[in-house]
Amino acid sequence: MILFEIRVVASLHGGDRKNVIEEWLDDLREQKEVVANELRVRLSYLRELPRDQWEIPFFRASMQGFREIGELRFKCFGTQFRVFGFFGPNDGEFTLLGGATHKMNRYNPASAIESADKLRKQVLDGERKTEKFTVIVAPEVAGQDGS
Repeated sequence: MILFEIRVVASLHGGDRKNVIEEWLDDLREQKEVVANELRVRLSYLRELPRDQWEIPFFRASMQGFREIGELRFKCFGTQFRVFGFFGPNDGEFTLLGGATHKMNRYNPASAIESADKLRKQVLDGERKTEKFTVIVAPEVAGQDGS
């Protein structure tokens, strides 16, 4: 049973432009497909769990200095990937805010958490919109609606 709808911060200008996660994934170039699939698999698992079961090693509930932001955690190609998000803006939603790589207690880009927090505040203030984020990797395995 799906407990959380996964949302993502939409393009600032709407239309056919990419959301913040698609933009981040595009920057990964040849790693994009594998990282995107791993993210979607992780989210398809987590969205069916109660919030109190979103925990390490898959999810860290809050970031030092940014208690409202959590991070999805996974590894591909020997690299630690982090995708930031928060529970909201509505009940039953988890909204993705951006991504980074992580090595030796440092994020790349270095401002990833600050940028995520800025987006979170813009969403909560109604300055940025969110859209549904598709999490299923293999639609033929999913239900009839593909979600």
